[in-house]
Amino acid sequence: MALEPIYNKMCKGRIGLFALTLLLSSAIVSALVSCGKPLKGGVGESEIVLILAPGSKDDKSYNSAIWVGCQRVIDEYALTIDVLEPTTRKEAEEAITVSLERGAKLIIVAPRGLHQKVGESAIKHPKVNFVVFDSLLDLPNVASYNFDNYAAGVLGGVVVGNVLAKGEVGFIGADHTDFSRDIMRGFIDGLQYSNDELTLRAEVLPGGFCACADEDAGKELGLEMFAGGCQVIFAPCGGASQGVLAAAAETGLVAVGADSNQNWVEVGYVLTSVVRALDRATYEALCGYLEGNFPGGPHECGLAGFWVNIVRDESNKDIITQDVAKQVDEVWHLMLNGEFDPQRRT
Repeated sequence: MALEPIYNKMCKGRIGLFALTLLLSSAIVSALVSCGKPLKGGVGESEIVLILAPGSKDDKSYNSAIWVGCQRVIDEYALTIDVLEPTTRKEAEEAITVSLERGAKLIIVAPRGLHQKVGESAIKHPKVNFVVFDSLLDLPNVASYNFDNYAAGVLGGVVVGNVLAKGEVGFIGADHTDFSRDIMRGFIDGLQYSNDELTLRAEVLPGGFCACADEDAGKELGLEMFAGGCQVIFAPCGGASQGVLAAAAETGLVAVGADSNQNWVEVGYVLTSVVRALDRATYEALCGYLEGNFPGGPHECGLAGFWVNIVRDESNKDIITQDVAKQVDEVWHLMLNGEFDPQRRT
């Protein structure tokens, strides 16, 4: 069933908060490597390199959010950005080495779990700037954007907990990193705070480093979990989330998107999207670099400044009601003030 039937049969009714629209547009870049092929080549004519997480810049999730920030800078400054698409952790580390050898001056590192490599490279090459996400590297030539993934998960859990009356909820992660653990922990607390009649089934995609690029695995696991009783699945698992959304559409149930606004991917079958302003972080870092004021050092990206959010737009405005908006707004402010307690609903 799509959103409207779910609303009629299950909804306790309640958010109409925080709509974010991520405008995806196209641009010409130097795509030096294709996902699924061995890493080869290196930096082209540009001094700026983007090393993607497994998958493409059009994964409609994590990579796409970062690419939106790059695209905006490409349009405004009329420059090129070389793009590398590693498929293994070793290739991702090699991409950093190759970029440095070819003379890159700014390297955006999207894959998680490369903090040690980035830190060592930044210390060894103090005149080269780096951008990383979901980490805190305190170095002057590393812009380190650490998102409040726990708060992001809470917001998603509160929405699901207010829309679904009872039953099982699913969570699909792509790895065992701090990102996956923190956003899942927040999701659990958001569910618990808003609805104690729900149970959670959590799974991690097989495949290790490249799991987030596997749409087929995402769909297969999504179908299995929906068939097993999950009525909603939250899928913060990169490009593989497209497979989970496709599974929702195929079964007539719903999923929750992540990182980018995925409400439009399977219209009517995406309850909401838990978005993180990766595009803004990327744009800020690139502009600072180009204007001679690189924002090196750690950046905490949380509720203040709306770095994490949920989406309400035309596709879900009837299910994400004003009552739900009120509940999310209450939780938002409780977390912002350090007063949120998942055990005690106010």
